[in-house]
Amino acid sequence: MADNYEWEKSTIVVSCQMDGSEALLNTETGHYYLLNPVGALVWSALDEHKSIEKLIELVTNTYDVSSEQCAQDLEALFSSMKSKGLVLATQASG
Repeated sequence: MADNYEWEKSTIVVSCQMDGSEALLNTETGHYYLLNPVGALVWSALDEHKSIEKLIELVTNTYDVSSEQCAQDLEALFSSMKSKGLVLATQASG
């Protein structure tokens, strides 16, 4: 995953918290998705259009996971969410 990208929520997605998880609805496809608590933390952080480095820092400070494993997991998460139209990658400024 390129480090020079920032991630943001797609405007076609609505979400709500459910018992520590996050339910997402792609309003164009009508498909629902459920994020576990770690995914919900990352989704919430996207309100500030976080860089991957900031997201890794957030997750590793909250959960007992190495930076390397976290980076791999976030790469898989964002790849999946992007393919489903849930997030957008934008070129980082500066």
